[in-house]
Amino acid sequence: MGSFCKSGSSTTTQTTDIPDYIKKPLQDNLDVAANLVKQPYQAYGGDRIEGFTQDQLDAFKAIQNQMGTGQADLDSAMAGIKALTPSQAQQTQAQTFDSATAAQYMNPYTDQVLDRARQRIFDAEDIAAQKRSANQVAAGAFGDNSRRFIENSEAQSNMQDRLADMEAKQLANAYTQAQNAYKTDASLDMQSQLANQTAGLKQDQLNTQQALAAAQGIGGLVGQGQGLGFDQANALLQIGGMQQPQGQSGLDLAYSDFQQQQAYPYQQVGFMADLLQGAPMGSITTMTQPTPSPFQSAVGLGLSGLGIYGMGGGFNGGFSMANLFNR
Repeated sequence: MGSFCKSGSSTTTQTTDIPDYIKKPLQDNLDVAANLVKQPYQAYGGDRIEGFTQDQLDAFKAIQNQMGTGQADLDSAMAGIKALTPSQAQQTQAQTFDSATAAQYMNPYTDQVLDRARQRIFDAEDIAAQKRSANQVAAGAFGDNSRRFIENSEAQSNMQDRLADMEAKQLANAYTQAQNAYKTDASLDMQSQLANQTAGLKQDQLNTQQALAAAQGIGGLVGQGQGLGFDQANALLQIGGMQQPQGQSGLDLAYSDFQQQQAYPYQQVGFMADLLQGAPMGSITTMTQPTPSPFQSAVGLGLSGLGIYGMGGGFNGGFSMANLFNR
């Protein structure tokens, strides 16, 4: 009873082969791909980065050469400015009218005036002495020496007094004139010193202004020279800045061409693979279906028989084969 009700299964295997018109290109493409995979890595031998142009290099050198330009001139100008000192008025001082100064001014007067006055007194005394002698002779006084001595002594004393009085007056006058002359000279000397001092101050100020102007001029010229040099270097940089991208574009294009050349065989293999992707390929299909048991077969046959019987009119009063074909 158990085996009668047990069901089984049946397996069907279907094999489909690849067509020859597909198999040949597929194999060739696989061979090419295998050879490409075996190829060693090929490095790019060209330049990748565009270097500085000659104009840029010249600009760099020009800028470097500008470093320290005019520094010696600036240092010299600064040294000159630092050496400048404020102009200071010197003290003016008149000389003191002392004995030495008085003698200096009185000596010419003494030599030229006082000595002449003395000589005149002496000359006058000689004349007076001769007259006294003549009078004494006329009066018979040669025998009386005492009288002659007294007259001569008085005359000599009077001359000394006159000489002393004259010298005192002349010396006093000389001193006064010396003072006046000194005052005049001292005033002129003071004025001269002040004038020289003023002129010196003005000259010092002018020298200072000229030194400052020269230093500023040097600084301005150095700045202008450096500015001109930098402008020229900047112009070279701009020219080089336009040349360098153009050169870089050429290098980039060469590298891009190299990459495309390297990728070309792989692209061809991929293109062929894409073409073959939709082509029919061989396959193996295996199907397993269950088989009915004898009981299921019998029941099925019974059910089929009942169906045929009903279709032939067996359940309506009488079975007839003709009813099966007249439906």
